[in-house]
Amino acid sequence: LQLTNCSEDALTLTSLSMDSSASPHFSIASETAFPIELESGASTIVDINFMALTQGIHENSLRVTNIFGAEASVDILARAVYPQLCAEPAQLSFGSTTLGQPEMQTLTLNNCGEVPFTLSQAQVLGGSGSPFNVVAPSGLPRTLAPAASHSMVVYFFPTSLGPHTDTLEL
Repeated sequence: LQLTNCSEDALTLTSLSMDSSASPHFSIASETAFPIELESGASTIVDINFMALTQGIHENSLRVTNIFGAEASVDILARAVYPQLCAEPAQLSFGSTTLGQPEMQTLTLNNCGEVPFTLSQAQVLGGSGSPFNVVAPSGLPRTLAPAASHSMVVYFFPTSLGPHTDTLEL
């Protein structure tokens, strides 16, 4: 954030603070040595950190105080968005299969969020004993732009009778 002295006189700033009653997601990035002397037309940069834990719009105000105790405030508004991945289908169902015969299905992962999503790995959590596996999750890591997709093949190779379930971790 750039603060500029727009008056014809020199200005001495004695403090900067965030509004403690507003969103806690904002903070002043570094300690600033006071006083800050600004000649007419001069500027100073104030770095503001924004770290939101929830999506949506967050607001706060930066309070600027001069040597005479006069305050001015600068409203700060930020919108937090997070990556979002959608799977199609949401659940793979292999139905009844023949023992010892592999079945394969394609899983398509879509970035249904507003920001890029990075797929770094794809693995079945059941490990080497699981009858499920991902067929060479090629192209990983891969960053999906919003609305982009990536497909991978999941196969089921049952070696014992009965129902089987597992989880694919991305």
